Amino acid sequence: MTKMLNGIEMEAIKAMLRFANLQRIESVAEAERCFENIKDFISSDEAMWRLLKLTVWQIAVCAWLASITESQRERRAVMTEVAPLVKKSVKTALVFKNEELGYECRFQSVHAVCAFAVALILSKRRRLASRLQRCICGRFNLDLHPKGRPKKYCSPKHKALADAMTLNERVRKSQLKHKMGKKS
Repeated sequence: MTKMLNGIEMEAIKAMLRFANLQRIESVAEAERCFENIKDFISSDEAMWRLLKLTVWQIAVCAWLASITESQRERRAVMTEVAPLVKKSVKTALVFKNEELGYECRFQSVHAVCAFAVALILSKRRRLASRLQRCICGRFNLDLHPKGRPKKYCSPKHKALADAMTLNERVRKSQLKHKMGKKS
């Protein structure tokens, strides 16, 4: 699966997920740390790192990711929103490195990196959209090294909590069904 992603693609996806999973952006430095592995590929514009702008971008990225986890129709809607952003704000150039033809990216902003990463996730050839999951705590997980089912939960503790919630819900439904059956 990861052989279909090159280095910059992998780092863009990881950076975008770190950014989306921040609980609340406390400082510009905190957001910058999410993108430190690809900062050389982002055009440096001081205005880009304003806290309010970052917060708005994070909300948009989380909305895109949540939509991707919902349905195929929602994925198409995200792609129509993301495609023009990628076209406008991501510049690519062909490079020949280590006897291989590839490409390098230049991103105009953090938002461009996130749009590019979301487009990669939505790419049918890479088949990553179905591997994007959302934990009960709200964090997004993308299993880039799949072995079986996609990893849905952040931790065993969250999985146990989700299982307990599901069990309680099943018990309530069963009790309600029995109560309704006795009234007839």
